[in-house]
Amino acid sequence: MPNESSLKHVTSALLQAEIHIHYVYPFLTWPNDRPVLAIGLEDEGVAIDVLTRNNLRVLSQEDLAR
Repeated sequence: MPNESSLKHVTSALLQAEIHIHYVYPFLTWPNDRPVLAIGLEDEGVAIDVLTRNNLRVLSQEDLAR
C-alpha cells in the first residue's frame, strides 16, 4: 500500500467488485517502509485483477518469503 490511509482504497475496490473479505491482518514489519496487509478473500484471482487495476501491488507468498 502506498500509505496507511490506503486501506479505504483497497476495501472500496473490493467492495465495488463485490468480493467478500474473510479477514485482514496487518504486517508488523513493513517491507521498503510501506504498510502491507494479508487479506483472505472469496475469489483470489478476481481480487488480484481488481487490486492491480486500482494501482495496488499484490505480493505473493513467494515475494514475502525472500
